[in-house]
Amino acid sequence: MEEFEVDFDHNVTALYKFISENQWDAAIKAAKEFPEQARTWVVRYHPETNEVMWRFLPIHSASAKQPPESVINALINAYRRGAQSCDDQGMLPIHYACGNQASIEVIRLLLLANPDGASLRDPNGMLPLHFMAQWGPSDLRALDVVLFANRGAIEIKDNDGFTPLEHAMNGEYDGSESVAHALENYMNEASQQDSRNGHGMVSLPGANDAVTRLQQAAAAQEKARKEYIMQQSASTRDERDDNISMPIVNNTFSYQFENNQQAGVPTSVGKFDTFDDTHFMSTQTNEDAKKIVDELKREVDKLRSEAEAAEQEAEKNVDEERRKMQKAVDDMKTHLATCESETKASLHELTEKEQMAKIVDSRLEDKENELKNAMNRNDSLRKELEAVKREIAGYKSKTSKLDNHLSTLSRTMTGMMKDQEQIMKASMKHEQYMKKIALERQQKMQDLIDQEVNFARNSLEKQKNNELGSEEMINEALEKQKRLMDAVQSVLSERRVVS
Repeated sequence: MEEFEVDFDHNVTALYKFISENQWDAAIKAAKEFPEQARTWVVRYHPETNEVMWRFLPIHSASAKQPPESVINALINAYRRGAQSCDDQGMLPIHYACGNQASIEVIRLLLLANPDGASLRDPNGMLPLHFMAQWGPSDLRALDVVLFANRGAIEIKDNDGFTPLEHAMNGEYDGSESVAHALENYMNEASQQDSRNGHGMVSLPGANDAVTRLQQAAAAQEKARKEYIMQQSASTRDERDDNISMPIVNNTFSYQFENNQQAGVPTSVGKFDTFDDTHFMSTQTNEDAKKIVDELKREVDKLRSEAEAAEQEAEKNVDEERRKMQKAVDDMKTHLATCESETKASLHELTEKEQMAKIVDSRLEDKENELKNAMNRNDSLRKELEAVKREIAGYKSKTSKLDNHLSTLSRTMTGMMKDQEQIMKASMKHEQYMKKIALERQQKMQDLIDQEVNFARNSLEKQKNNELGSEEMINEALEKQKRLMDAVQSVLSERRVVS
């Protein structure tokens, strides 16, 4: 039957998720509706190195979580080989169950599905019994179940050289002393029984009467089978061969254990009397053996009918799964056709987008060239701007100097204005003074003119009256008049200069 594999972090199955969350009812339902998930390995990878961190089937994880019997039963019905499969650590589900105090019913189911599981060592050489002794059983009766499946496990040493008894003696769990005591009693009883009989049938120390009867039935079955083979015909020998092909010890164990559980036989661990082969042989007859054989034949027929029913159920499940797979294939084909159509459309669209991308790339290249040119112009403008800034800085420096000069000139002009004002005042005073002098001079000149006029008038009158005298007197008068005119001319010249 094909197995599958999923990634725990990306597409974990619903069944495994339910088991991880202890949702047992949902897990049972998922195992029945989707049996393929029971044979799907769940792998977790390291997030950095991508190495496998662990790889489990759902039954491995369930066995380590103290599950109900119904969960393990559903997982075994969905995928029986899961109980026989080792994980990436080389461990079976029975190893996890025994190391995590699973119930006696769970351990029984796992051993029925894989009778050899009790004899398989993990990479450290540990059997399921080692795990149970090291970590403790859920019930001391679980020791009987594991030891019945592999009676020699009590003396097996792991890679570190420890037997189950030594693991129990070193255990730190509650009840470790009881486990060690039970295992020690079993070893003692086993050695004593081996010395009394040679066929290896031993009693389990502390076991109950049901286990004792189970051992007796197994011995009787073996003896009766040999006698029956000698007496029956070839036709019945084929049927007998079918019976031989069954895991006899484990079938008897399953039958007796279930009957004892249904009958309510007490199963507490305690000391019990060992079985004596000589007593058995003395009380058994061929008739009893035939009865046992008949009973075993009925049991075989019952098992065959159950197997046929299971096979029919399996075929039904296979047919149902085949229909589901066919439907899934048809859906996948439809989906594939749709995907192909979408892919073609996507390719066409991708081609158009590639062409558009080329155009965009071309435009982008042009824009990049324009951008480069703009950046070059920008660099030139930046240089020009820096030069202008330097010039502005120079102008600012000059302006500052001019401001200083203007301030100085302003102060100088203010002083000059004050001086000019004083000069104007002085000039006005001087002008007024000169006007006054000019008026006085005009007045004097007027007086002189008036005097000259009077003098001339008087001279004329004297001349007329012969009062002037000689020519010398006339010249003297003219000379005097000339001096007077020069004085007047000098006064007039000074007035022009002042104006």
